Amino acid sequence: MKKSINLAYIIISLTFVFLCAVGTAFTYLSVTYPVKYKTVICQNAKEVGLAPSLVFAIARTESNFRANAQSSRGAVGIMQLMPETAQFIAKRYGVSFSSLTNPETNVKLACLYLVYLKGRFADETTLLCAYNAGEGTVRKWLSDPTCSPNGITLNRIPYPETERYVLRVKKFQNKYKKLYHFP
Repeated sequence: MKKSINLAYIIISLTFVFLCAVGTAFTYLSVTYPVKYKTVICQNAKEVGLAPSLVFAIARTESNFRANAQSSRGAVGIMQLMPETAQFIAKRYGVSFSSLTNPETNVKLACLYLVYLKGRFADETTLLCAYNAGEGTVRKWLSDPTCSPNGITLNRIPYPETERYVLRVKKFQNKYKKLYHFP
């Protein structure tokens, strides 16, 4: 009888430790890879044919989902849009807006901007470079044979900040795909 009580105690203790470990891991992952604004991001990504994992990864990289984020260069909101870029995209796609700190507006305009860039650049790496460094900058890189052998794709990213940015977005995108099964 004493052995069965000890065995039951051990099983209960191990179960408790296991559940605590799982809970801690889940909390860590949900803090490290949050899914804030899930409906807004998934809906806007779907409407324009983008992978939600890409949009989540950019939002995580750019602002960690802070709606009121503002960079030293003037980029605003969750997706860190420059006001001039937002105005250009809004005009191009017939979208009116009043504030880039509004998550719905920011994500919508950012998704439209990503579609715009997708139509101009051959691959996701180049698109991400343009999102970070600007379309004009990336065009210059593509015309430089030391950066692009074919004028279409980049084999070298001249800005270390942009290179780190691309690596982070891709890492986060893979995490969002694996953890939350986002396309």
